[in-house]
Amino acid sequence: MAANAPWAPDHNQDQSCAFCWAARPTYFHRIDPHKANFRMFGKGYTLPAFWATCSRCEGWVAGGATAALLALGSIEPASLEAFRLADLGPEALAEGPPDTVER
Repeated sequence: MAANAPWAPDHNQDQSCAFCWAARPTYFHRIDPHKANFRMFGKGYTLPAFWATCSRCEGWVAGGATAALLALGSIEPASLEAFRLADLGPEALAEGPPDTVER
């Protein structure tokens, strides 16, 4: 990834899936900062620099399974659409040291 790419973690320590909150996800998606702003419920929002995904949710993201992702209940349709528009693609997330946060 280019030196000026949006920040993302080096490994999955203390990370969770953006969709189902599973610990220690296996992928991450950098977000294009120029496409990260969106509106929802009449307010402006900005996506974070990256979204992490577990293997199951990554399959749904790659396959365009909107209904499955929304059924998890952790995101709104507008957030998912904004993510898809700003997503720079999946990258593998290395296994990190043990988590420092108790779950």
